[in-house]
Amino acid sequence: MNQIPQVPNGWEPFGNAFSRWVGRTGLRVLGWHIEGELPNQSKLMFTVAPHTSNWDFLIGLFAMFAIDFKVNWLGKHSLFKWPLGPLMRAWGGIPVYRHAPRGFVEQVADQFHAHDKLHVAIAPEGTRAKVGKLKTGFLRMAIAADVPVFRVSFDYQKKAIILGDLFYPSGDLEKDERACYEYFGQFNARFPDQY
Repeated sequence: MNQIPQVPNGWEPFGNAFSRWVGRTGLRVLGWHIEGELPNQSKLMFTVAPHTSNWDFLIGLFAMFAIDFKVNWLGKHSLFKWPLGPLMRAWGGIPVYRHAPRGFVEQVADQFHAHDKLHVAIAPEGTRAKVGKLKTGFLRMAIAADVPVFRVSFDYQKKAIILGDLFYPSGDLEKDERACYEYFGQFNARFPDQY
């Protein structure tokens, strides 16, 4: 069995022995493994790309269970209504209100400022259709919250989740977007023609 990364001290655990077994078994059955290490940072913007398939969510969920740490993710508030709302929150979902007086970026920054420890995952394309560039919301959120971006990739050719590096946005959104887009371009999406 491939090595499971160590969780840094102080990170919020996610499950129990059963959920770890589910995650590790799910990855093994699908033939996936995890490469790299988690950085010892109490707050991170996990940026996951290339994102071209709904399978990414399932594989990512198995990885979160296998490693046993909680990664929050953003979803429109309507996903959090009964009956799935409690499950979505238990799995790390944070509802975002698109028409709230404070914008999307500010709401996420508020979440980071309100917690001592928070790890939020986002797929920056925002869509599974080819766009040729990343939406810059993840960069604006990281800048507003003053947190680094942790770049994570799904490589379908290697069947590997690559825990990459920390990226510190410069504030030049165009330059930062190009740097991240090119970084993620080295990995093999499930549907490469959509990245």
